[in-house]
Amino acid sequence: MANFNSTDREKYLINLILEHYKKDRKDDYFYNKIIKYFKKLFNKSDEYKPSKGYLENEKSIEIYEKIQAEKITAKDTQCLIIARNGKIKGSIEAKYLYISGKIEGDIKSKYLFLKGEVDGDIDTDYLEIFSKGKIEGNVSTNNLVMHKKTFLNGNCKITKE
Repeated sequence: MANFNSTDREKYLINLILEHYKKDRKDDYFYNKIIKYFKKLFNKSDEYKPSKGYLENEKSIEIYEKIQAEKITAKDTQCLIIARNGKIKGSIEAKYLYISGKIEGDIKSKYLFLKGEVDGDIDTDYLEIFSKGKIEGNVSTNNLVMHKKTFLNGNCKITKE
């Protein structure tokens, strides 16, 4: 892997997070189509069985399962990705964080991209909540971007550096 300066590394890791977001949006579309088809075909309730697992490499840590821990951290050179099927009970600390699953616990990060749900307080420099993103807790951030159809129930403190 080529050596990155800190600005290039930030751009690279944020692009990696945004690629996961694009994949999640595409997966949501196909998932909903397939589930509707099977429900109609078998007249069954939603019985989606998520894939299990945990992947880690020098660029990212990806969590696809339920984890209960006091604290989950990632190196500053990695982004932490909680996939749609990932469910974390515990606090999280990561410089780059993408959440498509569910979190019960407090979060501290520099960049947080949220498509899933958080039940806890958030302290971040940059927070972007994508459509269907949900927060139950207090937020402290320098930058906040909220897309349509997002939910925030708690106090929000926006400061400038």
